[in-house]
Amino acid sequence: MTQLTTRQLYSIIKLQQDMARLGMNLSSIMSFIVLRLQDLLPVDGVVIELKEQDQMVYRACAGLAAPYLGMALPAGDSLSGICMQTGEVQHCPDVEKDLRVNIEACRKIGIQSMLIVPLHYFDLPVGVIKVMTRKRGRFASRNIAFLQLVAEQLGSVMYFCTRYGSDNLLYQATHDSLTQLVNRSVLMETLRGYLRQPDLTVLVIMLDMNDLKTINDNYGHRFGDAALIEISRRLCGCTRPGDIVARLGGDEFAILMPFAATPDVAAIIERIRSQTHRNFVFENFQRELSIAIGHALYPAEAADIDQLLHTADLRMYHDKQTVKRQPASEFSI
Repeated sequence: MTQLTTRQLYSIIKLQQDMARLGMNLSSIMSFIVLRLQDLLPVDGVVIELKEQDQMVYRACAGLAAPYLGMALPAGDSLSGICMQTGEVQHCPDVEKDLRVNIEACRKIGIQSMLIVPLHYFDLPVGVIKVMTRKRGRFASRNIAFLQLVAEQLGSVMYFCTRYGSDNLLYQATHDSLTQLVNRSVLMETLRGYLRQPDLTVLVIMLDMNDLKTINDNYGHRFGDAALIEISRRLCGCTRPGDIVARLGGDEFAILMPFAATPDVAAIIERIRSQTHRNFVFENFQRELSIAIGHALYPAEAADIDQLLHTADLRMYHDKQTVKRQPASEFSI
């Protein structure tokens, strides 16, 4: 068995301690791991991929891979998919000579060699972790052994996060109890992580539900709560799986959307508006729901978090003042 260095053994213990402090917040744990491995191993990029239907999706990225968060590749045309299927380490010293890899994706990212380790809990596959370099060559046996130990730890943590996360105290502390969306603290932590990644474009969208007080006064708080839950559902329905949708409190929501290139912001805003501005029926009443929307793009429109949020807030408040609200309608069903 390959012997790890004292430094590597200490790093394993420290990783275990730090992951325990993060509890069941799967997104935070995955982001933490890729950023830490970027420092601990002689690599240019780190990715955690999860299998979603027939695709392998980049769900946490650091270094060279950071701009490709959310990228999806066919599992059948990917060395990560093979790793997931076989449950065995896949080592590729030269992507140009390995017919198993998705060569177009490797060239796009700039990968010349990579090492992929499966994430398992007992016999249940939960994903893969991949490290990559810009240079051709084999990974040292100690680094392979180190990554395998990290994968064992992370696989177990991910399994418990996905199976038990919604029932624990940390989940309650990081999620809104009414809508089950993440709260402000998770949103801010995720945003800080995004802004530390080079070459990543981040769209922040601030949203405010219109006339919540009027809804509560005219229809009661049960209708108001149901309307907030419905708005949350609609927001999740018009975003991507990797996006962050949060309830900040009261009638305020926010969305974080990372991109590898500048997105079509107008199209995104229009999609959100069209999906949320619709009638909502609850018990014996119906009411049209609507939201005010503001946005800001990092780094094009803001240099830091404060400026980013301030710009999005200003646009949201302006939209709230100018939006034309339809009169509420009420009827028996």
